[in-house]
Amino acid sequence: MPDWGLRSAKQEIKANLNQIHAHLVFDAQFQLFRRTVLELISWRTTHRVRPIVTQVSIDIQKQGRLVTEQPSTHPRRLAHVNILTKGLTDLDALRPGIRNQAEEDAAIQKDAEDFQAISNSQPVDEIELYDMLNPTPSPHKPPAYLRLSTCRDVRKYLLCQELASHPEIWVRHQGVHTLTPEGRLWSFVQLNERVGGKTLEFINLAKGFMNYIVVLRHKDQRDIAQPIEIPIQGNSCCNDDSPCQNLRTHFQAIWPEIRVLRAITISAGSDVLTETFDTGLFDVRSNDLCIYCD
Repeated sequence: MPDWGLRSAKQEIKANLNQIHAHLVFDAQFQLFRRTVLELISWRTTHRVRPIVTQVSIDIQKQGRLVTEQPSTHPRRLAHVNILTKGLTDLDALRPGIRNQAEEDAAIQKDAEDFQAISNSQPVDEIELYDMLNPTPSPHKPPAYLRLSTCRDVRKYLLCQELASHPEIWVRHQGVHTLTPEGRLWSFVQLNERVGGKTLEFINLAKGFMNYIVVLRHKDQRDIAQPIEIPIQGNSCCNDDSPCQNLRTHFQAIWPEIRVLRAITISAGSDVLTETFDTGLFDVRSNDLCIYCD
């Protein structure tokens, strides 16, 4: 009679091998792992091989797929290498000597070379980084070889370069509206959002920001991003004993050297200079306020 348990175990092993392969792009080491698994199955060690292959499959899936077009996934490749290496070590323990270290090293090297070749062939979109709190004409330009592609990558770069200890990233857009000649607008960037080829501005929260908005401050025919803290609705701003009555008095308190002529919403063009300044007027981390100064 056929051994249905053995057949089921073999099917499970093959399914897990397919699942592992689906998460990889460079598979020389995997093919060696697969060949070793199939060889051990032929030696009637199926039930001992199955938990090893299952664990490798689980660990690979936890790491996630490697996508060559997404640099943020590239660190997964080394994790995959380590998982397969451990799997081969565990398989060798079932039948010592089945593992060929020289062949394994060559397979790992081939995968590394193939990965490097593809990585080098992919175009890199240049990123320009401006400090929102210290705007200058010359941006920071991370080296192209770093291949920064997501907001998370850029934040790590800022931390490593000690440009900001608690950075948040905004994208600067040009020609979005007609309220100013430049028509600039800024949008907050989520951690996993791709930022390649975009003009970015960062704010260091360590400079005293937590709940803030970005204001478009227009002066001398220039649009400048100006982050300011915004009180939660129902809370007073600036001074609890003598809180600001509206946006006009708030600006007078925080920018005594600047005269604000007008304040309007970018989305609707509504005049809000005499409105109460809190999160009932603007959402935190939004850019919907344009002010004209002289």
